[in-house]
Amino acid sequence: MPITIAEVRHVAALARLDLPEGELPRLAGEMGRILEHVARLQELDTRGIPPTSSALAVAGVAREDDARPCLPQAEALRNAPAAEAGMFLVPKVVDDGA
Repeated sequence: MPITIAEVRHVAALARLDLPEGELPRLAGEMGRILEHVARLQELDTRGIPPTSSALAVAGVAREDDARPCLPQAEALRNAPAAEAGMFLVPKVVDDGA
């Protein structure tokens, strides 16, 4: 499936990528080959295949949530550069919109 340089530029703009002009022809060819492969995959009969999120069996990925004693507040704040009223004090990073 042929992809034009204009389409590559459009996709790059959507992805907020700044691509060098010299790369565009090569990328157009690669994108075309990828779309051709996807088109071939669309032709496969997958009616008897259940949808999956992983090709591998996933087991034991989460441990039991056991309640344990917490770190004492004083110990948690011991290495903090700044603390106030029992909390970490951090610089403001959100603009007021002014």
